[in-house]
Amino acid sequence: MASDPLLAVIYLRVSTEDQASRGYSLQNQQELCLERARALAAARERQTDQRVELQTIIFTDAVSGELLERPELEDVRSFVREHRPAYFICLDPDRFSRATYHAIMVANEIEAAGTKLEFVNHDYQSTPEGRLFFTLRVAIAEYEKAKILERTASGRRRKIKEGGLPTGLFLYGYRYDRETEQVSLDPVESAWVRQIFTWAAEPLGCQTIACRLNDAGVRTKRGTRWYRGTISKMLSQRAYIGEFVVNRLDARGLGAQRNLPATRRSRPLTAKARPPEEWVAIPVPAIIDRNLWEKVQQHRVDGRLRRAPQGVYLLSGLLICGYCGGPVYYRPHKSLGHVLVCGNRYPYMRDIKDPPPPCRSLPHQAAGPIEDQVWTLVQAWLTRPEHLLAYLQEREREQEQDPNDTGHPEAVTREKALLERQLEEKQLEQSRILAVVRTGAIDADAAAAALRPLSEQIRYLRGALLQLAERSGALNSPPLARPSPPGRSPIEWDLARLGIATRTRLHGLSLQQRQTLVRLLLDRVAVWRAPIRPT
Repeated sequence: MASDPLLAVIYLRVSTEDQASRGYSLQNQQELCLERARALAAARERQTDQRVELQTIIFTDAVSGELLERPELEDVRSFVREHRPAYFICLDPDRFSRATYHAIMVANEIEAAGTKLEFVNHDYQSTPEGRLFFTLRVAIAEYEKAKILERTASGRRRKIKEGGLPTGLFLYGYRYDRETEQVSLDPVESAWVRQIFTWAAEPLGCQTIACRLNDAGVRTKRGTRWYRGTISKMLSQRAYIGEFVVNRLDARGLGAQRNLPATRRSRPLTAKARPPEEWVAIPVPAIIDRNLWEKVQQHRVDGRLRRAPQGVYLLSGLLICGYCGGPVYYRPHKSLGHVLVCGNRYPYMRDIKDPPPPCRSLPHQAAGPIEDQVWTLVQAWLTRPEHLLAYLQEREREQEQDPNDTGHPEAVTREKALLERQLEEKQLEQSRILAVVRTGAIDADAAAAALRPLSEQIRYLRGALLQLAERSGALNSPPLARPSPPGRSPIEWDLARLGIATRTRLHGLSLQQRQTLVRLLLDRVAVWRAPIRPT
């Protein structure tokens, strides 16, 4: 005759160091714990001289032992309180927790429910001596974990100090050989990195660049689509100018939190920034030059300023502090109407992650006189064509000398070579699919689904190459002759007519129209204690 079923709970949890050093995978743990459960059932049969029906409930945890609030551990604790099984079987006492007081609390809770603790690798006895040895075992495990973390951090710091990469380099544009720990350029990806920065210097927005790459069928390092955030992170990555910054973030504890459900996390999954003096720049092969990098960074700063709410003020979104470079905002004032205030004067009031030190160099400035000065300067530019002519000529000289400018013939040639190579790859991929279709090895609907995006990408690439050809032709062909009075070039005559036309209209413009003109002619306006310096 069989006795009442013997209920045993098995709790499994594996950690990286266990699996690496001792081979305790989840499957291995389960086999050892089931073997212990069958041995306990056999012992019960010998004691009662009756057949014992063994029932096992297995709980598997994938969360680090650093946390007590693990979903599976909480479930097994609730199960023990409700069903009061005969045995709670675990591989080792440190499966409960790497913290001594956590493990003791869980063990006491299990024993209070009338359940006997059984460990595969530890002979636990519910006696004062047994509890002492149990506590020592868990304390030793906690000490081992702390030493592992210490050795890992020490090795990482030593490797950084020697100029090595602590975790390798998985970055678009580069290849990393784990055996030799050498970094080299990926010829295809690095060419696209240069093109992305060239587009950003045009300047194009991150969303526009992502759309161009997706339309051309270019994929990220992981083979996924491009997104605005991906491009934004790339444009701020200093590795592309040969400085890969490591030790910048403190991510300790995030691994354990990441394994928890979002509703059970005690902290956000955001690494804390380390102080700048702890950052280390490791040299890697550069893909772009520093001039292009700085040009892109300046466009990004100007873009953030221009995206600021314009409101009803003439210079909204264009003002920066001449001392600290921070944004300058309009603030109402009782007697002056509005004043200009450096945003870094009260950094704690700004919604940013790491506020800069307070800026005390720029006192509050009355907005009216500064707006009048800027508008007077804009009027002079529009009514005196020689100023605009000098500006345009200087701009043309800069474009002719900068090979990274999208209007430079060298930049057009590079982009054309990239698109032609991408077109060849997509056409080759298309021909391969068609070859498989002819053999009948693929379903027609599946082939059509695979060919549709390729056809769209090929069509886009051909159109882009046609536009590049037109741009290249315009760059290489002489400008069309335009009639002009003797002694004046066509551009001088056009600007003179513009001055005559605008002189009679500027006084009647609305604030919005004035704002539009100012933003067309000015990138930013630096505010100083002395008269402003527009740039």
